[in-house]
Amino acid sequence: MMFFRSSANRLLAGGSRTLSASRLARKRASFSPPLGGQVRRPKSTAAAMVEGADWDKHEEEKNDNNYDDNGDATAIINSIKFSAALPSVAYLYDDHGSDLFEEITRLEEYYLTRTELAILQKNANEMVRFVDENAANDDDESFATPRTFHSSLIELGAGSGQKLHPLLDAKEKIPKSLSSSSPQEGATMCTYLPADYSSSALDMNVGVYNANRRDVQPYHGTHESALAALHVRRGRKTWAYLGSSLGNDVDPVPFLKNLAAHCGPRDRVLLGIDLAAHPDRKPVKMITAAYN
Repeated sequence: MMFFRSSANRLLAGGSRTLSASRLARKRASFSPPLGGQVRRPKSTAAAMVEGADWDKHEEEKNDNNYDDNGDATAIINSIKFSAALPSVAYLYDDHGSDLFEEITRLEEYYLTRTELAILQKNANEMVRFVDENAANDDDESFATPRTFHSSLIELGAGSGQKLHPLLDAKEKIPKSLSSSSPQEGATMCTYLPADYSSSALDMNVGVYNANRRDVQPYHGTHESALAALHVRRGRKTWAYLGSSLGNDVDPVPFLKNLAAHCGPRDRVLLGIDLAAHPDRKPVKMITAAYN
């Protein structure tokens, strides 16, 4: 598990150190952008908001030609015609594919999800202070409303969102005096934005977090479209990319460059990557069983 401050050099350096290990995760879900097609998302660049009726309205609008399924079909056909690469595996993670993957994560052999969740639970208090570090002293005062400072936690390929529970729980427990520039000022307002290609995964995510009265705003679309739409949010953004998803692409560098290009000067990146096989810690057969 790695945290990076927003710097293209630091981000890319961190990614390059782990590329060989991350290649082991190619069987894991990928949400890389479509090849040459239109993004399957609402016409508005922002995602539908989640509070009850708003999400229901979003689901209704999705059936009123606000999504272009022809664009997805075109992307798949073009990738087969004009590229040696296979179509983006994002298309495997429609509602059915996403539900299937959630079942896979609960298998005994698939250690990634439970191990990553345990790491987040153990280190949540330390991580959340990194997310909020100096948030109330942002260089751009336009990011702050009176007595309130804004930050966003954006999870790419969020699925059901269970992994960030510990981080958001820890965020809510931070005393106001530690998350603001003075004890008199309000605590930082943190919005959780789960981004996923599967609407059923977002439904599950919304149900869990609405029950806990968190500020949640789901985004339905690919990584590329999420980066383009959400990087304009005011205040500090923490981009979470977990589950060794970086290893899905044969060459993760273009994704890392795109992520770095959309990071603001005070943004953060939380990157979760599986370790390589090691005779004493993780035999090859353990990794093979998990990913196959």
